[in-house]
Amino acid sequence: MVILAALLFAGSVEITRAQSGGVVVTFANQTPEKVVIRRVNPRGKPVGPNPDTGLAAGASVNVTAVPGENFAILLGARQIGLYTATNKASQRYPIARGGGGGGGGGNPVAPAGLVTVTFTNTTSKVITVNRLDPGNVVQTFGTIAPGKVMSMQSVAGQVWIFLNTNNKEFGRYQVTAAPRQAFAISQSGGGAGPVNKGGTAVPTANLAGNTGSKLDAAQAQQLVNYHNQKRKEVGTGPVTWSPKIAQFAQGRADTIARTKNFSHLPQGQNPYGENLAQGGSSGGVSGFTVVSACDGWYAEKAKIPKGSRVMTTAIFNRGVGHYTQMIWKDSTQIGAGIAHFQQNGFAMTVVVCCYNPPGNFIGGAIF
Repeated sequence: MVILAALLFAGSVEITRAQSGGVVVTFANQTPEKVVIRRVNPRGKPVGPNPDTGLAAGASVNVTAVPGENFAILLGARQIGLYTATNKASQRYPIARGGGGGGGGGNPVAPAGLVTVTFTNTTSKVITVNRLDPGNVVQTFGTIAPGKVMSMQSVAGQVWIFLNTNNKEFGRYQVTAAPRQAFAISQSGGGAGPVNKGGTAVPTANLAGNTGSKLDAAQAQQLVNYHNQKRKEVGTGPVTWSPKIAQFAQGRADTIARTKNFSHLPQGQNPYGENLAQGGSSGGVSGFTVVSACDGWYAEKAKIPKGSRVMTTAIFNRGVGHYTQMIWKDSTQIGAGIAHFQQNGFAMTVVVCCYNPPGNFIGGAIF
């Protein structure tokens, strides 16, 4: 038998943690609801066997920490704040509905809350992603392989530094207040310098509301950003999201999930270009995402002969059609759908992305 017990009160509680060089951070819950203070690593994952501390409305908690330690603020399942302890002996972090603010140094969340930044490594080298914290404390968040992307939660004003394998600075990016941002790290970076150096900020559409399919706005935004980052690599213009096209793509995804027939429509029955992808797992959850689909399509780039800009039968037969549709010069709109199903003991996910105007015409300009 397992017995669970919980205590909740609106006073002040102190949590101690044996560490050398500790500092004290006071978290004050100014919201009318209970929040959770969670110790997390630089990638946002919980740290330790008991990382969570509940904090009632109006209560405060004193937490012993070390400089550079991260704390996520959760309201239910939603993260509303992020704080990084500094080397100041006593710090204070008031928690408000829009995130934290004021008082203690570290990284208080702007009133607009957290934003999402997607970094794309367009270089031929492995890039290390680092965050510059107050006091010039640098925290490493992992690496990005060539051609890959990393999405991070951040706050306006934070600076991210990109290093190559020799620890030479490749570039910097300072986060803005936009809810979704993208930055392409370029080969031309190098040396310390001003922010937004060594890469290009990629415009995003900031999708919201009804996408036209079962994809939420964040997933639709991921697809648009991914396509536009890859199109920028070859000099083609950006695509925009079309709820009308997404509605059509969702119908295709639902049909594939229902019939288990993973194939394109016969010639002439689809007014759009179409990329399909599916994946799954025997673990009960497929884990296959819209980014997984895009990664598979983009991987075909390696099969295209260098300098090929016009579609030919020989090029198409190399199995590059998904990638060339992604970057097709004349395609200006996309829409996508997603569906989940069970097949042979696997939890499967299918992603359908449609393009207008369609691409992959023999003799047409790829980019």
